[in-house]
Amino acid sequence: MRVTLNDIPKQHRDIAAFMGVNNFIEFCKQFGGINLYFPTKKTLFNSIRNKEIIYLYEQGKDIKYLSRKYNLTNSSIRQIIKK
Repeated sequence: MRVTLNDIPKQHRDIAAFMGVNNFIEFCKQFGGINLYFPTKKTLFNSIRNKEIIYLYEQGKDIKYLSRKYNLTNSSIRQIIKK
């Protein structure tokens, strides 16, 4: 049986079109029935940014410099360093 994009419920068609119908079917087999959250691209890379901030801080860069470089508040930089 051949499944087409029109066979997929409307709320899922964009994802199926993006990944391809066959990949979408496999995805559903693997993860069907669970709720998934997909982070934004920015959120996805925050951990890398945070590691860079910690590294630069350990190398002697001050909070004010890091705040300007990463467009974050001094308080946000302190919280990242604290963790």
